Amino acid sequence: MKAFILPLLVSTSIIGSIFGILEIKEKSVILPDDTKLTYQVDEKNKMNGLFTVINTSQQPLIRGSYKEDKRSGNWYCFSNDKSVFMRYNYDLNKVLYLDTVAIKKATIKVLSNNKEVAENASISLPVCSIDQYVSLLNEEIKASIPQNQVVYNRVTDFEITATIDEKNRVEYKYAYMFGNNKFERVLKPRASKFNIDWIPAMYADKAVASEFRVYSQITFTADNNRMSRFNWSN
Repeated sequence: MKAFILPLLVSTSIIGSIFGILEIKEKSVILPDDTKLTYQVDEKNKMNGLFTVINTSQQPLIRGSYKEDKRSGNWYCFSNDKSVFMRYNYDLNKVLYLDTVAIKKATIKVLSNNKEVAENASISLPVCSIDQYVSLLNEEIKASIPQNQVVYNRVTDFEITATIDEKNRVEYKYAYMFGNNKFERVLKPRASKFNIDWIPAMYADKAVASEFRVYSQITFTADNNRMSRFNWSN
């Protein structure tokens, strides 16, 4: 019996220490577009484990995992129709799948004077579906647009442009018409547990500056913090 009990006690001790190291807590937060982010942190408050975002219909928009505060493994991005928009592997730094129809909602341009680079570089992409991307940035626009330029109960068209430089730094801008004038404003997304991550445009293993542009529509209601609907413009 003693020969049996001793290994059992040692094993239990090892298991206990392992669980102490990997103690995980699950947390949730509501994002600006009313979607729900759920993530896991360890006892050092580092992100470790599953990371998911679901919409108000409980449909997944993004699913992935963190290891020591860094994204790891496969990340899945879903469009509003539940289809997979992208699968990206952070260990390989590689896009494993991309919805070639949905990506046509965006206009992507490599910013290089070199014709060969401009034509042959890989494209920049956000690691999220375009539906989720527009939903989040629409809310940021609503928080930053001057109140005296908000027209209620009427569709307003917006052009949203992300410029990604060679160091993968991103600048967002949005443009719109008010009266007979076109306005362009810098957009600075608020700090969040979900920051849009970008895959840079690449050529010959070097990052290249690029531009990612989409169009959206917002109908403002009396409460400027809510959007009654959003659609793709044609």
